[in-house]
Order: sequence, then C-alpha cells, then structure tokens
Amino acid sequence: MRIALGVAVLVVSIAAGAAVGPAAVAFVVGAGVVAFAALADRRPLLLRSDVEAAPLPAGAVQEPAWRVVAAAAYPSTLGISVLAVIALIVGKDVLAALLGGVVAGLGVASGVGLVTLAVWERERGARLHLAGDGRRFVG
Repeated sequence: MRIALGVAVLVVSIAAGAAVGPAAVAFVVGAGVVAFAALADRRPLLLRSDVEAAPLPAGAVQEPAWRVVAAAAYPSTLGISVLAVIALIVGKDVLAALLGGVVAGLGVASGVGLVTLAVWERERGARLHLAGDGRRFVG
C-alpha cells in the first residue's frame, strides 16, 4: 500500500508539472534514504534483545485488520502524505515526488520486515502477536 501510494504521488507530481528526470531522481533518493535508514536502525534490537515472547493469553482479543493498518500508518505515512499534498498545492512538485519516495521507502522497509517476520514465524512454527504497549506474545 505504501509503495503504491508513493508511486501515485510521483505520478501526480509529474502530471502537475514536474520534469520526469528530477522527479524520478527525487523519488528514488527519498525511497532509498528512508528504506536504508529504517532497515539499518538497530535500536529495536538493542532495546528489546533480552525480552522473550510470552505465550498468548487465553482471553486475548485480536484487533481488526483496519485498526492495525491505521495504527501502522499514523503518523508516518499519513503525515508524509499530507506534506506531499501540501507540496503539490503550493507548486513544489519535485518536493512532492521526494516525499512520495519517502512513503515508498517506508513501504520497502515494511516489506523487508514482513519477510523477516514470516521467516521467524516459519522457523518457530508460531505466530507473533504484539500488544499495544509493545509486549510480544507467541501463539
């Protein structure tokens, strides 16, 4: 979803008047820098490396998918998308393309994270569940 949204912002910025070359370069730079920064961030490993996932409590309630997506999109994806719209409104089309790349970069990092999670779950034969406060459970 984030990658598609980023590409949509790129297309709209070009349609609004940005030259294809500079818009494409801005998009790739935004996507590359953000994907690299998100994937190279080691803080989660340092902060939570000693915490083992507990068994999923019997009465645990799963959040609806729309709520999980909304929580993941706010504030990063939503905020950057709003900034891209503002850039388009004020005529800064290349900046909008850059911000579209930032959103797409978040999508790339999310995709890599999803693959990593899928491998982790497959190796253990379990599903990882997260509580709102960051606690981890295996079910």
